[in-house]
Amino acid sequence: MEQQKEKSLSKKHIIFLFATYFSFIVYAFYFNGFGTNAPVMMKYYAITSAQQGFIFTTQSIGALLIAIYLALHGERYNKIYMAVAGLLISGVAGITIGFAPSYIVLLFLVVAAGAGYTILDIMGNGMIPELFPKQKNTLLPLMHAFFGTGAMVSPILVAVLVNPDIPLSFT
Repeated sequence: MEQQKEKSLSKKHIIFLFATYFSFIVYAFYFNGFGTNAPVMMKYYAITSAQQGFIFTTQSIGALLIAIYLALHGERYNKIYMAVAGLLISGVAGITIGFAPSYIVLLFLVVAAGAGYTILDIMGNGMIPELFPKQKNTLLPLMHAFFGTGAMVSPILVAVLVNPDIPLSFT
């Protein structure tokens, strides 16, 4: 029996993959921007380092709750649509965090962002092997490499864009 040659990725698949990879860069920007932004954010909201740490706790609560839900019910959903929904949720929450009128509102937005980026992460990790089973061993690590790239660039962007003397600049 002749071994079937693996098809190369079509232009549509390449565009889809780069959109997925770009979403992981955005995810990394959000996730890794908090630590670098912490001192300016603390000034803006007039909060203590313990309260800043609680932001990470609430973010993890949102992530944990959605991870449990998706572990139990994730196969019911279209992974592409859910990944897009996760990106939108974390994107909208990440943007509105800068406009939160109070620390309490900020905490609710951070819970939503934690849920959003976890949806993106779980569904993105499930989507690649499902859509590209023969190329998953290459494409899945590449997705994580894009996250890693965003994680490395995020602190540099924050350092360039945020002025510690202007607390509003964290937004």
